[in-house]
Amino acid sequence: MPIIAWTEDMLVHIEKMDNQHKKLLSILNDLNDAMLQEKDKEVLSGIINALADYTYYHFMTEEKYLDQFEYPETTRHKNEHRYFAEEVTRFQQQFDQGEKTLSGDIILFLKSWVFNHIRKSDQKYSPFLNARGVT
Repeated sequence: MPIIAWTEDMLVHIEKMDNQHKKLLSILNDLNDAMLQEKDKEVLSGIINALADYTYYHFMTEEKYLDQFEYPETTRHKNEHRYFAEEVTRFQQQFDQGEKTLSGDIILFLKSWVFNHIRKSDQKYSPFLNARGVT
């Protein structure tokens, strides 16, 4: 069962962003499933690396639009991205070095941040970019 399910209220009405958000949720759900199934460290590490890589890719794509159309809250939005990316990188490094194991707290942090970011921060840029023809 997914730890975080896609819902219509997550739509930002920009096809590329909506598809990337869905992919991000899918990776988080894969990580949660692998944790619950007690997969080995190699499998978990692969999913964590995929999460870090895809997060970077998604943030760069999103920020390109924000910069291109001079979204007024770009700096704040980028700062939120940096915080999340730093946390994922820190967790990734600790996990790879054997200092950290997967716990429910980590999954809850990832879920909460992504869920709230999409439903709050990303929803703010949606009408701004949609009004400029980005769909």
